[in-house]
Amino acid sequence: MLFTISVEDYKTALTCKSLSDSQRKMLTVHYEASRHNITASELAKRMSFVNYNLANLFYGKLGRIIGERLELKDIPETLPEKIFVSILATFEKPLLEWHWIMRPELARALEELGWVNNEITSYFPEEINNTGTFFEGSLKKITVNAYERNREAREKCIKFYGCICQVCGIDLCNNYGEIAKGYIHIHHLKPLSQIGEEYEINPDLDLIPVCPNCHAVIHMSSPPYTIEEMRKIVAKKYE
Repeated sequence: MLFTISVEDYKTALTCKSLSDSQRKMLTVHYEASRHNITASELAKRMSFVNYNLANLFYGKLGRIIGERLELKDIPETLPEKIFVSILATFEKPLLEWHWIMRPELARALEELGWVNNEITSYFPEEINNTGTFFEGSLKKITVNAYERNREAREKCIKFYGCICQVCGIDLCNNYGEIAKGYIHIHHLKPLSQIGEEYEINPDLDLIPVCPNCHAVIHMSSPPYTIEEMRKIVAKKYE
C-alpha cells in the first residue's frame, strides 16, 4: 500500500480528534528511536506489550485511524491491522526483523505540533553531573537543557569530521552496512557539567564523533579520558 501524505495532512489527522495516551506514546517512542527506526519487538518492549504481535495490532490500528481521518481511498476493512503501519512508516528488513522507519512527514508533523522534542538525542548519562531527569523502566529517557544536544550542532560536527570515530577510525557502515549508515555518537570535549547556560557550542572545536565503544570507555574515567589518551590506549593494543 503506497501513500503520499503531507505534513499538514498528518497534523490535521492527529489533531482532529484526541488520541489516547497510549497512542501518543507509541508515536513518541517511534520518533525517539535512533533515526526514527524501530522494530515491532522494540516497540512492544518499550510499551510493555506482551509481544510484538500486540505492537503490530495497536500500531496498525493507529495507522488505520489516521488513514480514516485523512479519508484515504482503497482501505479494505478486511486487511490485518499490521498492514496499516504503512500509513505511519516505510519498511526495511536488513536482518531477521522488519524495521519501521517513521515517515519524515509524520516526524515533522509531530515536531511542529510540539509533541516531541527534536533537539534531544540519545547520549551517555555519564556526561552530566546531577543534572536532568531520569526515568527508569521499559523506556529510559534523560532530559537536559536543549543547548546541550542541539541537532544542528550535531549535524555540523558530522559535516566537519564525517561519521568516522576520531579515536579508533571505525566507520560503522563498513562493518554493518546500510543499517549503520550515518550512525555515530557525538562526544563533548568539554564536560557538560562545566558548561554554563550562556555557553555557545562550536561544533568544530567542542564536539567530536566517536563510536559507541570508544564513547563508553571515554566515560569510564572521571574526568573522562581525552581523545589523545584514548588514541594511545587503542595504539597500545597493536604494539
